[in-house]
Amino acid sequence: MLELQQLDAFVNAELYESSPDCIKVLSDDGTIRRLSPGGKIALELDRQDQLDGASWPSLWPGSERVRVEQAIEDARKGQRSQFLAFCPTSKNSPRWWDVVVTPLQASTPGTNGMLVVSRDVTELVEAREALSDANERKNEFLTVLSHELRNPLSTLTMAGKLLESVRNDPDQVSKISQTIARQVGHMSRLVEGLLDLSRITRGDVYLQTEPFDLRDTVHCAAEQLASTVLSKNQTLSQSFPSESVIVQGDRTRLTQVLGNLIGNASRYSPSDSVIDVCLVVRNGCASMTVTDKGQGISSELMPRLFEMYSQGQQTADRKAAGVGMGLAIAKGLIELHGGTIEVYSAGPGLGSTFTVCMPVSKRPSH
Repeated sequence: MLELQQLDAFVNAELYESSPDCIKVLSDDGTIRRLSPGGKIALELDRQDQLDGASWPSLWPGSERVRVEQAIEDARKGQRSQFLAFCPTSKNSPRWWDVVVTPLQASTPGTNGMLVVSRDVTELVEAREALSDANERKNEFLTVLSHELRNPLSTLTMAGKLLESVRNDPDQVSKISQTIARQVGHMSRLVEGLLDLSRITRGDVYLQTEPFDLRDTVHCAAEQLASTVLSKNQTLSQSFPSESVIVQGDRTRLTQVLGNLIGNASRYSPSDSVIDVCLVVRNGCASMTVTDKGQGISSELMPRLFEMYSQGQQTADRKAAGVGMGLAIAKGLIELHGGTIEVYSAGPGLGSTFTVCMPVSKRPSH
């Protein structure tokens, strides 16, 4: 039967050999004396003894080396320390580590080296950063939304007061009524967008699917935005196949998506520019592209362009910038149809191309 001291040594040896953490035994000067098998895997080393005799602080990037050296100094004084730091592996894979440095006590006074346990917490750190970023974007979104709602509410308040003073003037009453209708319509679209985002997030979107010719839907979306495009002296160029393109879906929702893409293309493009709307069929997929020669999209924004609460190109004109719901809604609706939506841009000032792909159905029988 194992004595208590032998049992502790046995258990510690088992933990050392089987732990996925990077466990190192250091000398007082910070030289690596021993590395656990899990450490070889965690650090992506080629050999188990690859770091034998290496200085532990020298493995860390300059920005983190100071706290590593401080931890060694604390261990020499018999103090335990813990810190979070960044250090890539031997293969240059980015890693965040939760590091615990514990002094090893010898039978004689003073320390006899130190034990370092480094746990890979990269996923946890990245998740925390993602949550923080999402929370920041949500707060920005709510700020923008507040402004978008405050402006029409102010206009409605003023219109209500004016109606009292011009109620005997039919022309003025008519103009004010039109203003009220426009502002209420603007707020209604904002509320509908918020509801759409909520439904998509919860998976509660109802699609009224049917087979239909996608050419009609693309033409309808372009027709709805014709006045917007014309107001900026822009040209809307359309290209369609000569034969029907039958898809299974909700034509109202798809019109909403394409209308959003065409509207964005117009909003972020200069006057007298051309917006190309093209529909082609390739390999059983209906591909719809909306191409503009406008502001383009930066590489930093591209990865999160379709995320909820994420705004697209920022402009000095707050009215033109929108609230950033459209592309998130478009992505959710297209994916519910079994399709995909992608974007390409060579960079700021070089325009952008949005591509929606939908599976093609067989022509319905008559």
